[in-house]
Amino acid sequence: MPIKKKPVDETRGQIVDPVIKGIVDLYGFDDSWSLLPIIPMGKGFIVLNNKSETTKKAVLSYENKRYILKEVPWYCSNENFVSFMLKFQKAAHDAEMNLPGVVETQEETLFAEYSGKYYYLQEFILGESYNGSDKQIHEAGSNLGKLHEFSKLYVNRTDFDRTQFRETSFSLAKNMLNVLNQLVQQEEERLSTFELRILTSYITEATELVSELKSKVRDYPQLIIQVHGDYNPLNILYDDVGAVKTTFDLENTILDHPVHDIAEGLVDFSFNRYKKNSTRFKELSSKFNTKKVKTFIEGYKASNKLIFELARPHIPEVIGTTLTELITLGLVRGDYDFKVGSYALEVIRSNVSELKMVIEEV
Repeated sequence: MPIKKKPVDETRGQIVDPVIKGIVDLYGFDDSWSLLPIIPMGKGFIVLNNKSETTKKAVLSYENKRYILKEVPWYCSNENFVSFMLKFQKAAHDAEMNLPGVVETQEETLFAEYSGKYYYLQEFILGESYNGSDKQIHEAGSNLGKLHEFSKLYVNRTDFDRTQFRETSFSLAKNMLNVLNQLVQQEEERLSTFELRILTSYITEATELVSELKSKVRDYPQLIIQVHGDYNPLNILYDDVGAVKTTFDLENTILDHPVHDIAEGLVDFSFNRYKKNSTRFKELSSKFNTKKVKTFIEGYKASNKLIFELARPHIPEVIGTTLTELITLGLVRGDYDFKVGSYALEVIRSNVSELKMVIEEV
């Protein structure tokens, strides 16, 4: 999906009660449904009526079952994409992949349209949050390999517009750099000369780096599947022994080479640091945790060695591109101080160089 600047949210990230009532009517719920403002998550609790960072959601109880109602995020809120996303999720769930089941409306559609926005209802699944254990990382890699094998078969047998949902890590990184460039231009009068110089230089050099990395990738488009698009620890829940229980949040799903998810998984499981219970980044890491890199890859290979070998030649370059996109996202959101732009490219290049050797050895 195109990367766009987030609009102002006047409802503080909540689905208000009258809207929920209107939506659940479309699913045939009577008035016995109830809203759960606090839910268990791992060993703690999440308060759902706080402001959401990315997407509005609510957990509902109805006829002794729990569901999560989600508003499709602003950046992918169009009917064609929502259908593309949820058909894949339903098919994967029906094939016993670890994704929540999607509930159909009374009209037998996979989503509801209400007041110009799109919503979908899915199973609410309890599980353990990511704790950084080797077991969880290995299982995350294995789960991704299984999902990719299903997706390869799904894409081959499904008739849809291959061009409409086609994106690459390289185009996404450049789109994010364009967003940062627009933001810098809008805020030019408020930025100091020093800040402006650092950010402008970062945008120019990062754009050149993405082009350089892309030029080194050969035979990239030979295998196209529907990738998850945001395969990170916050989008996975585990059982009490560390196996993946469910994978969710496909709002960034696109058609691309499986290396897209592999690279992003490696970045998010072995490089990025997140603030507690948040999608926001902490300070920028300097190096990948190579032990975690190897553990994730070993898990993936255990379930899908064939696709991994097809992806292996491209992984370092796509990791560099994914790092560029996510560091730029951190600058756009204000997760990182602007000074990160003065050394981010050095971090990316040094890690890509080191990971070449690590990935060759796995």
